[in-house]
Amino acid sequence: MNDTEKVRSTGYGHDLNNVQEGYPQPEAVMTCPSPSPAVEPITCQSWCQDRDGHPREKVREDQWCFGAEHRVHLSTEPSVLMSDGKTAPTYLTTYLLRQADDTAPRVFIGYDEGSGKPATFDEARRFAVEILAQVDEHGT
Repeated sequence: MNDTEKVRSTGYGHDLNNVQEGYPQPEAVMTCPSPSPAVEPITCQSWCQDRDGHPREKVREDQWCFGAEHRVHLSTEPSVLMSDGKTAPTYLTTYLLRQADDTAPRVFIGYDEGSGKPATFDEARRFAVEILAQVDEHGT
């Protein structure tokens, strides 16, 4: 049994006798009869930069509150070469964030643009204590 016969015998696939190569078949094209409904605005956090409920987002998962970013430039790290030929200092960053249906805000702890992880308030507090302990014990 060749591949064409296997597809036909399973009941899956299209009528392979009428397939035009390189063109999508009518039953394979997905259409949406109406535009996506508007997403209800959320209640923003007091620290949210936008404070508008994020009504322009198309899905609830895209409704995020972001707080002010705080950066610490790393003086002993090399600068990063940007696409426009300029250089930018390397930095650590932190800010508050909360997605629409999260049970609590989180603290983003990151490095440069986007690399990092969100932590619960308790995790962020423990991390800060560990950093301070290192500095207090070994700092000059």
